[in-house]
Amino acid sequence: MSLTDVSDVYQAEYVGNDLVLYAFDTPNLDSPFSLFYWSSVTGKVARIGASARDQQGQPIATPFIRPLVVNKYVYWSQTVSTDPARTVTFRYDTTSGVTIQAAPNFGLTPVAFGSSLLLQPVVDDPKGLRHFSALHLDLSPAELPSALTSVGGINSVASDGTTIIWTLGSDIEFWRAGWIAPKLLSTDLGPLWETTISGNIATFSSTDRTVVVDLRSDAWTSVTSQYGSSKAINEWLIVGDPPIAKGSLSASHMAQIASLSQLPSC
Repeated sequence: MSLTDVSDVYQAEYVGNDLVLYAFDTPNLDSPFSLFYWSSVTGKVARIGASARDQQGQPIATPFIRPLVVNKYVYWSQTVSTDPARTVTFRYDTTSGVTIQAAPNFGLTPVAFGSSLLLQPVVDDPKGLRHFSALHLDLSPAELPSALTSVGGINSVASDGTTIIWTLGSDIEFWRAGWIAPKLLSTDLGPLWETTISGNIATFSSTDRTVVVDLRSDAWTSVTSQYGSSKAINEWLIVGDPPIAKGSLSASHMAQIASLSQLPSC
């Protein structure tokens, strides 16, 4: 298998000089998925994860996956049983090729905070509100920072390792180590999802637009319509304009976050 055999890639994450690719089996977002790891050293591609199958061989639906890469490890959470809300978190070691898994829970893929902590949005039952749980890198339980113990209602979450940010409907909260409590930023943007963050810049999607938020001034601005995209990652802001016509390619723009002027307060 080579990279040319991997198609319909939706997400790509980096681990060192290598890639983790989240791909669909068909070009539909509800399609069964595969997770691939490509090594730039060996040139080989390994299929490290895939949709589980039920007793009839049909793929089991799973929450949308954004793979997490920490050092030499790849993490993701997926449904592996016919209970659609219960998920299992996996860790793939890119050095040894060994995969381990945590006990099943009702959780999404965790995010990394600091050098050795994973923070995972979970619920105690499928109808509850998501709160944070903490894991070590080996997927064993860890102590949750006290400032996050009262957080509830998480919709979407992201972290750059220093700042963790999440959405509560149309509101945004974020927290940094040493703060007594998270900071709340209320908006009128409607439900927010697809959260990303790097430094003082975060991005979100809503029903009609994508939004950039400046955490220095608590200000935000729309950057594209709902058909575009925006990401803050690895100290860069990437904005993808919506296609001019259906089927046409969109243009992407990149800006180094450190070079951006502070947005004026709303």
